[in-house]
Amino acid sequence: MRQLLIRGLTCVVLLATMLSLITGFTGCRLSSAENAEMVKDRLDALYRSYLQGDIDQARRDLHESIPLLEKVEFPVRSASADGLFLSYSRLHALEVRAGNRALAEAYLLEARYWLLKREELSGATTEAVIQGIDSVDSEKLIEIVDKFDNAMTRGTGAKYVGSLIQKPSDGVRPAIE
Repeated sequence: MRQLLIRGLTCVVLLATMLSLITGFTGCRLSSAENAEMVKDRLDALYRSYLQGDIDQARRDLHESIPLLEKVEFPVRSASADGLFLSYSRLHALEVRAGNRALAEAYLLEARYWLLKREELSGATTEAVIQGIDSVDSEKLIEIVDKFDNAMTRGTGAKYVGSLIQKPSDGVRPAIE
């Protein structure tokens, strides 16, 4: 039951986030259409840059996307929470791979919070969601991030990941131990 809930949550988050990215955030609303279009374009550019950049660039892109996602209003209330969940999940994966365990743990907590908010906004009770969220651990978040990024890049994933895997002698761990 627990595993089924986790898989269901993963599928829902991936589908909702992919839909938001594929449609280019065309449904977002801010105080003006010009601002909304600028936010949409900036989020799209940041995601492309994250996918193509080195670890420092990817980190900067994710940090820049978070305030944009926090202030944009989407017609589907959970869309911002989806984006924030994925951004914090990506930061978690990045910091795990970079060996920054304390920072990775902080991002794990943020990602789990936004997953909770997303489920609450979609109508699920907090009690029902808590059980599933408890089993969304570091490995699961990294799996979600890699599946999503691989799907968006036809299997190549974020460029920084490949560069870390190619340089394990630098003291950088590409995966969880």
